[in-house]
Amino acid sequence: MSHGRRTVDLVERDGYLHVGSLRLAELAERVGTPFALYDADAIIERFYRFVEAFSSLRAMICFGVDACPNAHVMRRLVKRGAALRVRSATDLERAWICGAPLSRVVYSGLGKADMDIRAALDGLYSPLFQAGRLVEGKPPYYRGPVGYFSIETGAELEQIHRIAGGVRIACRALIHVCLDCCRQSAFGLSPAEAIDLFDRFGNEPRVRLAGLRIHLGPRGYATDAMRTGTQRLCELAQTIVDRGASLEAIDIGGGFGCDLFDPAAPSPADYARAVEPLLAPWVERGLKIIAEPGWSIIGAGSLLVSRVLSSRPCEDGRLAAAEAVPGEPGAAPAPARLLTPTLPRAEGMSTIAGIDNASRQVRVPVCCEPGDVLAFPGGGAYARRDNPACAEVLLEQSRVFVIRPRTSPLDDIEPELESHEVLL
Repeated sequence: MSHGRRTVDLVERDGYLHVGSLRLAELAERVGTPFALYDADAIIERFYRFVEAFSSLRAMICFGVDACPNAHVMRRLVKRGAALRVRSATDLERAWICGAPLSRVVYSGLGKADMDIRAALDGLYSPLFQAGRLVEGKPPYYRGPVGYFSIETGAELEQIHRIAGGVRIACRALIHVCLDCCRQSAFGLSPAEAIDLFDRFGNEPRVRLAGLRIHLGPRGYATDAMRTGTQRLCELAQTIVDRGASLEAIDIGGGFGCDLFDPAAPSPADYARAVEPLLAPWVERGLKIIAEPGWSIIGAGSLLVSRVLSSRPCEDGRLAAAEAVPGEPGAAPAPARLLTPTLPRAEGMSTIAGIDNASRQVRVPVCCEPGDVLAFPGGGAYARRDNPACAEVLLEQSRVFVIRPRTSPLDDIEPELESHEVLL
């Protein structure tokens, strides 16, 4: 297990930007822009930093799949022991395809359809079963139910209870609690609502309420907020236990920053030290601790590569319109994003002064012209969400693999061209 702070090997040689031994402009010509590049070694090393930081709590580190929903990246993390947190039925199927035991999957997200819940309970209902898809020679019906559903509302708990009873499969669930410190969240139940659900459903055999979960999101970037959220979660857990319930897991969710870009951001070890005194007594009582880093892992080992489409002078540099710009996950500061044109006239790395996601504009303090290639370290996190057409490339031991081709307008239009109008 490495103790280093490795990021994507991004260097400038002879006036051109390189990733390892590869000239980025040449890769852009071959793959097409925009594309997201994922450095497998850097991503795995970052994951190991979380494993090591939370080792005293024996925590289950669940990779937040929405930060990079690519089965090739997920598979490499799963092989190193990562559990997964998914937010959609599609990502649930990706979890199975990449070899993750579904017992190590947390299925969160509001708005699960009945068919999604059935597939999460029993592989016989998986859309891949009908397609005849096998993983290691096994069809989906061998995979079993997910480890935990994350319950966002009382209605969702009743929905899962109804469906689990219908298919006669027992499952476990975590109540997603929205505490005062994360009240901006649209999801989750209040502490009072969580207590009520444990009182009403605590003895139900089909859906076992196994624990509590929070997800601080941007508010969790600061260790004080993470500590406060965890403290309130532990206090609620004690209240529920005092009322006669039995818990088996506490999930502190995600919202971790990335100290590889922002020196002021906490490291994985800083987060672990902030919550360890609160969670250690629960570990001694036999509870499982779960953490869900996503952006913090992928941001440490990814790039978003894009081209300048046009530029014009502005008061503090140039305003450039690019094919794609990175989304701002949570409170990740724009000044932590770096930009380097590939042309020799650029003098080293330059800091982005601002990003406008809606108009795909970046304000840059260097001269850049149409056709220049921009590299955004960390921009591979949430790249598919913010730039659905971009290709995805994997860098592993100096070798490059295209793990998702760039899509074209025809890919979006083709299903409409081949379909027929059907009167319903």
